[in-house]
Amino acid sequence: MKFIPIALVAALAFAPLADAQTQRTLNAQAAQRHRAADVQLNAQYQVLIRSLSPRSQTLLRQSERNWIAFRDSECAFRASGVQGGSAYPMVYDECMATMIRDRTQQLRDIAHCEEGDLSCPH
Repeated sequence: MKFIPIALVAALAFAPLADAQTQRTLNAQAAQRHRAADVQLNAQYQVLIRSLSPRSQTLLRQSERNWIAFRDSECAFRASGVQGGSAYPMVYDECMATMIRDRTQQLRDIAHCEEGDLSCPH
């Protein structure tokens, strides 16, 4: 029976290390999802921009610059509750990945506008 308290003490002593490792893993996974979403966005952006007139290309570039500033600011705001904590990278990268996937879908929708849709840039 003496082994149970010792095992419990050992488990409690190493719990912060396990939690730190788990958080590092979660942070790394979120960063990977962020990078993967960014690759998809860049590919979709290239598809769309090649299909646009020079004027619309200029407008899309400006729109993307504005969107990037908003995205970065929004994710910093959303992650501010864990600022300085070990979960901050995970929360920030998850926000980035979500916003990037949403933007990718928006660009995909624009690239596949139906014929005659007057709201579609060309």
